[in-house]
Amino acid sequence: MKKVLYYLTVVLIFISLNSFADDKQMPIDELKDINFQNGVTASANCHSYYVLGELLFDLKANGDPENTIQGIRDTLGNKFVDAIVNHATDKRDTFKEKQYLDNNYNECLENIKKTGEFQKPY
Repeated sequence: MKKVLYYLTVVLIFISLNSFADDKQMPIDELKDINFQNGVTASANCHSYYVLGELLFDLKANGDPENTIQGIRDTLGNKFVDAIVNHATDKRDTFKEKQYLDNNYNECLENIKKTGEFQKPY
């Protein structure tokens, strides 16, 4: 009888420990998914500003014939647009423009990591 109770106790303990392990593992897996999704969203957010910066550089180089920069400035605010437009020069240097946008992209990702909030790069 003691053997049966012993084995029954061992089996119950094993089952209960196993179920707790599953309970602890499930949130970790969910956190991995959430972190991955947040990383993708943060990257997409910063990349959209990168692409917008490329567009602004192109508009500035072409003289902005339809006054598009002002419309973007009204929508997004002055800081981001002015930072790009002020960095653009009359003589176009695409290497420096890419370098500038790469730095903005990296700063944008770092700011999101620090604050946890999606924000404009400026």
